[in-house]
Amino acid sequence: AYEGRRILETAREIKPNIRIVVRAHNDEEVFYFRDQKVDFVTTGPREMGRAIIQYLEGMRSGVIPLVKAD
Repeated sequence: AYEGRRILETAREIKPNIRIVVRAHNDEEVFYFRDQKVDFVTTGPREMGRAIIQYLEGMRSGVIPLVKAD
């Protein structure tokens, strides 16, 4: 958590108008990065949830995305 915050600070010192995308580890970090006005922040579980919803919506519409399983 501290490392990500320090990287954000350093990046903005070097380039104040930098666009920043962050993967947070928990909601506390999400709230911190949103307070810091990053351009996009998410967590792993949220991205998994979005992918599942996208897949289910594709099933409902009859268009199942082609995904290679690991």
